[in-house]
Amino acid sequence: MPNGTNVGLPPLGASVVFRCTPAEKARLVTRAHDAGVSLSTLMREALGLVDTRRRRPMPKADPTLLRELGRIGGNINQIARWLNIANATGSHTDIDALVVATKLVAIERAMTTLTAPTTSDQPPC
Repeated sequence: MPNGTNVGLPPLGASVVFRCTPAEKARLVTRAHDAGVSLSTLMREALGLVDTRRRRPMPKADPTLLRELGRIGGNINQIARWLNIANATGSHTDIDALVVATKLVAIERAMTTLTAPTTSDQPPC
C-alpha cells in the first residue's frame, strides 16, 4: 500500500493471467493510459470489482505554450507585487495603478482563454 490507494482493502497478492493477441493488449494498454489508470485498475473497474473513479481527463496542450504562459504569469505576478509595494509605500502617485491593474486583468483573462479546455478533440494549440 505505498500510495494509499488500497486503504481499508485486503492486500493485492493474487494475480490472474490471461492470453490475448498483441493488438488486444495494445488496445487495453491504450485504454488504461487514456483513462489515467493502471491496466490492473482498468480490469478491476471493467469487472465491477471496484468503484469506477471519475477523473477529469488531463487537458492536452503544447508543453512549450504552457511553459511560456507560466513565464508570462510569473511576470504578471511581479508587476502586481510592484504595484502593491508602490501602493503600500505611498509612491503610487507616479503611476496610474488602476490602468495598470485593468491591463493585468485583461492579460490574465486572455491567458485563461488560451488554456481553457476545448470541446473538440483537438488540443487548444
